[in-house]
Amino acid sequence: MARRIVLIALVVVLVIVIGNNVIGRIYSMIPVQRAIFNNIQRITFNIQRSILESVKGIKKQVLPIAAEFPGREAALSSPYIAVQNYLHGNDTLELSVYNLETGEEYTVPTIGKHISGFDIEGKNVVWADLRSETRNPVQTEPSGKFTYNQSKLNWDIFLYNLETREKKQLTYNPAAQRNPRIWQHYVVWEDNRHDTTDDYYGIWNVYLYDLKSGKETRITRGEYDHTHPRIRDGKIVWRDNRNNTNIRFRGCENCPDYNWDIYFYDISTGKEQAVATGPTMECDPDVSGDLVVWAEYKELNNADIVMKNLESGKVTRLTDDPFHQWQPRVDNGRVVWTDERRGHSTSDVSTDFANADVLLYHTRTGKTTRLTGGWIQSQPLISGQYAAFLYDTQANPRYQVVKLPDKLVR
Repeated sequence: MARRIVLIALVVVLVIVIGNNVIGRIYSMIPVQRAIFNNIQRITFNIQRSILESVKGIKKQVLPIAAEFPGREAALSSPYIAVQNYLHGNDTLELSVYNLETGEEYTVPTIGKHISGFDIEGKNVVWADLRSETRNPVQTEPSGKFTYNQSKLNWDIFLYNLETREKKQLTYNPAAQRNPRIWQHYVVWEDNRHDTTDDYYGIWNVYLYDLKSGKETRITRGEYDHTHPRIRDGKIVWRDNRNNTNIRFRGCENCPDYNWDIYFYDISTGKEQAVATGPTMECDPDVSGDLVVWAEYKELNNADIVMKNLESGKVTRLTDDPFHQWQPRVDNGRVVWTDERRGHSTSDVSTDFANADVLLYHTRTGKTTRLTGGWIQSQPLISGQYAAFLYDTQANPRYQVVKLPDKLVR
């Protein structure tokens, strides 16, 4: 019976899609009927996405917004959230931290309007800025191009403790160290000090810093890119292009033909291991416990969310459909991601179908829950009893925070 219902639902979706396309071809060139067709298209799109959610067994639990903060990027470590935002009236970049339990607010002592990655765990905040750079990073030539390649600037890593208000510089190398992440007393970042090429994007390696001993360790080697490191529970994951041979797609962040892979490093054993080495792009990894998640691109702007248990080796596809799912994050057996099956995530084009959502998959129950309602929510984060996501508008982007019910926490 259940199979019959699923089959009927899929047939209905197929009929709607075909009918929609036929009507569109007939009326798209007739001005009077075009507005009618647009309304029909909106209605049929809403029907399609409702049916697809039912077929996939996705639960809906839109939660009230517990807090929201202006900004386009954030990092979450319950009960703290760090948010990056330009100050009103000038171009200075501010990195603020908020305690979601007490309402306390902290300002991190960054300098200038350039930050290249930041993170928070507990009361420690890490980030990269250009205070050590003597050149003007935004100076332009008559042609309008940057005088200096952003990847060649002197980014350095800094740490700030919210309780002691102590700031510490972690890197002093004149090359670029950026996109830091922190877990307990370890900090990782991507580093191009060994880049001897003139390549625009540079060659990057992953470095690890022990805050207790002050020891710096190079994790990756070779004339390849190892970028976007993340660290949790004694494991480091990153995206890696050592197996890529299709150079012409370099710089395309969502082209499946550029073969990024996923690797991880175990701090306790000092050993590296491949996680995902498929023929297309696997990127944007995250790790928690023995679980690694990433986005796997099948087509341009069409990725699925994949999860691997490092202990058992089991690989689970959390999504597998023709819609775009990306930006996965994992915390204690729960995975969140941006999902475009109910609408796209771009706010600077036609907004008729702008309605990306944040979905949560719980490994304990095997169930997927939609956390958001209308408009565009993306770039999700999850930590403890909180989830956060970007409510994306061009004029007033802000990070919204929801408090998860017990069934989505335990």
